[in-house]
Amino acid sequence: PASVLGKLRTLTGNRLAFDLPLEAQWEFACRAGCGATLYDGSNPTADASDELARLARYASNGGRLPGGAIPSADCTADYATAKVGTYAPNAWDIYDMLGNVFELCLDKWASDRTGCDPNVGPTGGDNTRVVRGGSYENSLQWCRCAFRKSTGPSEQQKYQGGRLACSV
Repeated sequence: PASVLGKLRTLTGNRLAFDLPLEAQWEFACRAGCGATLYDGSNPTADASDELARLARYASNGGRLPGGAIPSADCTADYATAKVGTYAPNAWDIYDMLGNVFELCLDKWASDRTGCDPNVGPTGGDNTRVVRGGSYENSLQWCRCAFRKSTGPSEQQKYQGGRLACSV
């Protein structure tokens, strides 16, 4: 069976190069020309809940059940992902770069990115992928432009998703 990306490429006659973004591309898009912790230009204090509540779905603003319990698969929208566009976009009008679901990147995971070419990602690393942005199941500390973690190649999590990048 063809992948979703393979089907998109076929539908467009391979004129457009769809793929997951490289980690550097993801962060560049998330920050939207801003060097701050959050893409609205703010560098929040220890309690960033007011600032982040305008930008992202995370555990304490509807992503988890009261008391911190993880919602079941059939929970209401109050305790899961939010509809795209619910929160404020960044300066380039890109929505949901923080919170909601972790976004897969094309790069393989490498804990040390020193000397890594951002246009190709790490050449080494293990077989896991980079995910960025935090999710509805995470605390607000995970929902920031610089936060990164790894995920296994076969992991399918309800709090992971993807954002397509397209080269023209």
